[in-house]
Amino acid sequence: MSDTNQPRPMDHLLHLRNARAQRVPWADVAKALLALEQRGPLDETGHPWIQVAAGVSGYSSNHLRRMTKAWQAILEIGRAYPGHTDRLRGLSASHAEVLARLWQAAPDKVHSLLIAERWPAYGDLLALYEASRIRQGAPAAAGRLAASAFRRRVQSLLADHITTGEVIAPYLYHTYAKTDFLHVTATVPITVHAAYDCLVVPPKIDADLVQRRFLSLATEASFFDRFWLVLSDAHNLNPIMSSIDILGLTNMGVMVPAGSRLDIIHHPIGPPFPDRRPLHRAFMARNGQRILAKWQRRKE
Repeated sequence: MSDTNQPRPMDHLLHLRNARAQRVPWADVAKALLALEQRGPLDETGHPWIQVAAGVSGYSSNHLRRMTKAWQAILEIGRAYPGHTDRLRGLSASHAEVLARLWQAAPDKVHSLLIAERWPAYGDLLALYEASRIRQGAPAAAGRLAASAFRRRVQSLLADHITTGEVIAPYLYHTYAKTDFLHVTATVPITVHAAYDCLVVPPKIDADLVQRRFLSLATEASFFDRFWLVLSDAHNLNPIMSSIDILGLTNMGVMVPAGSRLDIIHHPIGPPFPDRRPLHRAFMARNGQRILAKWQRRKE
């Protein structure tokens, strides 16, 4: 039996309707959108909730996403420092957004702000974040290096298990399917066996980031028979597997490196839906020889 007291999507959309013109508090806007996205990233017609919200609220999708990220950070900071929730919830959207960034860059600075007698002006808060961000630049660069090293490892593992006349090559040539690697024949006409995308899994997974990443992955996967998501680690798979299930990504599999092999932890179960494979086959028929020549030059 359904719970008649459970808010319906229309209830949340009413909170969002003309929100900008009516000056609805930013936190209420963020909470309404997050409540919709808790049902899944798409509405019943297949449109992302954030696009639906942008259409009725007067805010751009980018502005709405900044609000939700800021509000989620406010909640997280409030859980860490429950004695300061009133100050946190009273912040303007601009202050909350900078504070959210500072929370990621230097959490200790946030605590110092909360226990201070006066809250800083926006310019001072922004300057504090910028100084902290510069100090955090080295770890960010290290993260990019780790992602690059992981892609090289995956490419090597894949290359060890292909047959003569096949290649594992980076693929950046299609506008809507820029996946990390393709497993293809090394002759024209090119036959695509599978696509691979690599993801370094952080110790703490941001479910919101996973949802946004999967909106692009869902598009990429629709161009291929098999689309493999290669994870650096198999911990905390729930947000990833949930996204695969909710979006109906039947041709997507998941694997993780294990020594000198790649272990499959989720098998593809069917063809892509929607099926854009004919579009990609036509693209490769037109451009395959040029792409193959580029791959060959990269090897030389």
